[in-house]
Amino acid sequence: MATILSSMMKTLLLLSSMDGVTYALNILDEDDDYGAREQISIEQLNRIHTKCDQNQDGKASLPELLQFGESVRKRIAEKEIDSVMTEIDTDPRDGHASLQEYMDDLEKHQPPDEDSDAVNLHVDMRNLELKKFKMADADEDGVLNRTELINMVSPGMNDKIFEVSTLAELQQKDTDGDGVLSEEEFWAGSVGTDSEFQELDKNGDGVIDLSELKLWASGWYHTQAALQQLFNLADADKDGFLTTAELEDVYTTIDTTDAHYHLLQWASNDGEPPESSIVFEEQAPPLEEPENEDGEL
Repeated sequence: MATILSSMMKTLLLLSSMDGVTYALNILDEDDDYGAREQISIEQLNRIHTKCDQNQDGKASLPELLQFGESVRKRIAEKEIDSVMTEIDTDPRDGHASLQEYMDDLEKHQPPDEDSDAVNLHVDMRNLELKKFKMADADEDGVLNRTELINMVSPGMNDKIFEVSTLAELQQKDTDGDGVLSEEEFWAGSVGTDSEFQELDKNGDGVIDLSELKLWASGWYHTQAALQQLFNLADADKDGFLTTAELEDVYTTIDTTDAHYHLLQWASNDGEPPESSIVFEEQAPPLEEPENEDGEL
């Protein structure tokens, strides 16, 4: 389901959801000078590798990179939430977002449209946001503090709220009402030319269910696919791990991969979290162990 968000809220979602890589690519397309000069350094790569190498054996696995990426994603969301709150919290400015303030902020960015389908979609969106607001308001005081707001607007921070959002998206796409998405429904009337649908269909039943769609909507699938591309490029001995030497060997071509945009984001936000760090309720999805070249765990 389409969600109408303010510019600041869009920033938060783009930094923490499946659109992050697409957003980065669009920004680079719009600013060729930025794209020409922005490239991760070897020093940044080595620092990320050190932080991912949890057992300090000189190797970083795909699960380790994904886990580190998840921690950075949450850190970015926390850094952005105060700006989001400032935009929403208007009357009175009390450090909280009321339901009226939240809905008013959505309406500010709703373009006028007399089309009946668009009107119905807007009504559905408002009803969804109302339901999410009530779920996020954990202390039931009628307003959202910064922790409650981040759980509402940032995908995957609160699994129950995120499931409601993803279920609404599934129902909007599910034209035959069978509770799952065929490939045609998933791609909104057209069939994709790559294997993304098949890879997302974890149980191989030919349709996408709610749990599989959550991996897509949260960005987890896209992050894992991007990092797998990095492993395909850099893992010279195909042991399922990356060393700093392997990364340095392919340094000049890393910027040709989607993983480059994740790595740049990590390099800019890999510091320690602030003392007031939010304790997030939900954890990342379970990670699959890497396989060696013989397909064995």
